[in-house]
Amino acid sequence: FKATPSPTSKNFTEESIAQLPEPVQRYFHHCGLIGTPMVNHAEVIWSESHIKMKPNQKWMRLKTYQYNFVDEPSRLAYMRANMMSIIPFEGRDKYHDGQGHMFGTLGRVIKIFDEKDLEIAQGAAIVVLAEALLVPSFALQPYIHWEPVDSLTANARFVHKGIDVGGTFHFNQQGEYIRFTTNERPYSLPKGGFELYPYTIEIRSYQQQCQVRVAKEVAAIWSLPEGDFEYWN
Repeated sequence: FKATPSPTSKNFTEESIAQLPEPVQRYFHHCGLIGTPMVNHAEVIWSESHIKMKPNQKWMRLKTYQYNFVDEPSRLAYMRANMMSIIPFEGRDKYHDGQGHMFGTLGRVIKIFDEKDLEIAQGAAIVVLAEALLVPSFALQPYIHWEPVDSLTANARFVHKGIDVGGTFHFNQQGEYIRFTTNERPYSLPKGGFELYPYTIEIRSYQQQCQVRVAKEVAAIWSLPEGDFEYWN
C-alpha cells in the first residue's frame, strides 16, 4: 500500500473526523490515522490474489494492481494471470466520471468480456464506497454521505455523476472495519441481464505499515440463491 501526500496535504485531526459516525471515528483512531496526511491517491498491490469467474470454477491466481483517486473519485484495478500456466489473462475493472468498464482478454488478443452497462457503473461505484476506509481520505469527501446506525455499524451512500448506491459498514469492538454489505450491486447473470443479490466485502486481517494499520486480507462474496460465491480474495 503506497499513498504519497503532496506538500499541501492536510493531516487527519479530531476536528476533521468529528462529523463521522462513532464507529468510523473509532476506526480512524484504531488504525493510527490521526495526525497522518490526507492523500489524494493510493496504489495498492495485492501480491497474492485469486479470482473465480463462475462458482464452479477453480481459483485462478492473480497479481492485482489497484489505483484509487479521491478528489475526483476514480478506481482502476488491473489483474494479470496465466491460465493453465501458459495463456496470459489480463483484466481491468474501472470506475471513472460516473462510468464503469470491465474489460478482459486472453493472450492480449481475444476479448472475453467488455461491459459498460449502467449496472457495471453501479457495481464499480459500490466497490469505491466499500473501499472508502481502506483509502480513508474518501470518508471525508462530499460525495459520500454517512448515516449513524449504532456503535458497530454505519450506513453510507456514494452519490456522484448520476450514480447513487449505498451499503452498511460493520466494525468490531476493537475498532476494525470488518465487513461491508449491500443489496444494491447488480450481479451479471450467466445468460445475460442482471439481478440484485446480497454482496459482501470482508476484511479478514490487518497489518502494520509504518505508523498505520492497513488491510492485509480481503474477500468479495456474492450471496446467490444456490449459496455463497466468493469470487475474489
